[in-house]
Amino acid sequence: MKVFLSYSLNNSNLYVIPMLVTHLKKQNMEVLTSYETSNIAPFNNFQSMNASLFIALLTKSGNQNEKVSKEWNNAIKSKIPTIALIENSFKLPDQFNNWPNIIRFDRTNPSKSISQIQANRTSSVNSEKNDSNALAWILGGIAAIALIKLLSDDD
Repeated sequence: MKVFLSYSLNNSNLYVIPMLVTHLKKQNMEVLTSYETSNIAPFNNFQSMNASLFIALLTKSGNQNEKVSKEWNNAIKSKIPTIALIENSFKLPDQFNNWPNIIRFDRTNPSKSISQIQANRTSSVNSEKNDSNALAWILGGIAAIALIKLLSDDD
């Protein structure tokens, strides 16, 4: 399975990306990040790479939030299942608030968002519907939990 990870972090948090990629590879996932495609222009050709999942990570201190938002929009337009992890302190533009599978997280108290992800995964596994929202949680829940844990202040 191919996962596209688009992230906006400050330089002091970039260490989590190689750790997450290693974790996902152990789960038999192939990971491509937005920085591998281009540092300047948003990636928009998800069909060509046969991505099964798109994960967006937006943080207040990140310097690529606009690029990530555009890639997220492109993934939705391409009908790729998406999960967006949004730091609580990041002001999400109003037009994004109705997009699917948004999880807000707090670095100092990650347990609420982790519980929400686990509940979404359980609900999706038990659902008879096989839609892109269910698929996003089934495929991406592990990655979402790992990312939140890596970014949290909890040890």
